[in-house]
Amino acid sequence: KLLKSQLTEQLSQAALETLACIAYREPISKIAIDELRGVNSIFSLRNLSIRGLIDKTQPPKNGNQKLTYYKTTLDFLKKIGIEKVGDLPHYDELSKAQQNDEQPLND
Repeated sequence: KLLKSQLTEQLSQAALETLACIAYREPISKIAIDELRGVNSIFSLRNLSIRGLIDKTQPPKNGNQKLTYYKTTLDFLKKIGIEKVGDLPHYDELSKAQQNDEQPLND
């Protein structure tokens, strides 16, 4: 029952914030997500993973190889009705903001 409720209930505000961090900054580490949100995101990451909206992925070439990184899934794209994350609102300006912030976030 608990697992079923986690799959069918609406996403919490914390889960939506975490999902937005991942969608606009993927691949992104848990540490970077926590820094953006200002709180620990482990429960949101678990919930999003159970729902199939995010997956673990390989670190970027310049990323810390010891950290876990996350990306969105095809199910995420299907659920929100887009073909690629680049179709998200304001994606270009927010992804450019990420590149300007690319001085590593203590990954």
